[in-house]
Amino acid sequence: PTLGEHLGGGAASALYICWVISCLLAPYYMPIVGTTRRALLCGLCGNALYLTSFTIAVSDLCKSWTLAARYAVVIGGACVGGLANGPVFVSQAVYFANSATCLAAARADGDGGAGARALLSAIFACVFTGEEVLLKLLAGVTDDTTPIFFAYTTVAGICFLVAICLLPEAPTLP
Repeated sequence: PTLGEHLGGGAASALYICWVISCLLAPYYMPIVGTTRRALLCGLCGNALYLTSFTIAVSDLCKSWTLAARYAVVIGGACVGGLANGPVFVSQAVYFANSATCLAAARADGDGGAGARALLSAIFACVFTGEEVLLKLLAGVTDDTTPIFFAYTTVAGICFLVAICLLPEAPTLP
C-alpha cells in the first residue's frame, strides 16, 4: 500500500476519538458557532481538509517524505475531520428535524411528520450507504489509491463550495 498497512486504522481511530470528543463538547461550542448553517459549513470544511490530508500524503509533493511524516499529515487531518464531524452531526439533526417538520406541513400528511422523516431518512441512507459501498469497492480493486484520494478530495471540495452557495439556514418551523 502507498501509505503502509496500518495507516487506515490509525486514521480511523484518530477520526473517531476526535469525533466523540467534539460531540461531547457540542453544548459548549455550538452557541459560539452560532447558526446551524455556519456549523455545517465549518464541518464540511474540516472534512474536506481531512480528505485533503490523504491526497497530500500520496502526492508527488510528499514522495520524498518519510512514511512517519506522511502518517503525521494524515493523522493530523483525521483529527481535524473528527473535530469537524461534531458540528456536522449536531447541526444536521436540527436541520433534518426542521426540514422534516416543514415537509410534513407542506404535504399535510397528518401523521405528525413520521412520513416526512422516513422519506428524508431513506434518501440519506441510500445516498450515504451507496456512496460508501461504491467507493470502498473501488478502493479494493485498485492498487494505486492516489486517484481515489484525489476523487474524495474533489468531491468534498465541490460539496463545500455548493453548500456555501446554496445551503440556506435551517427552515423555521411552521
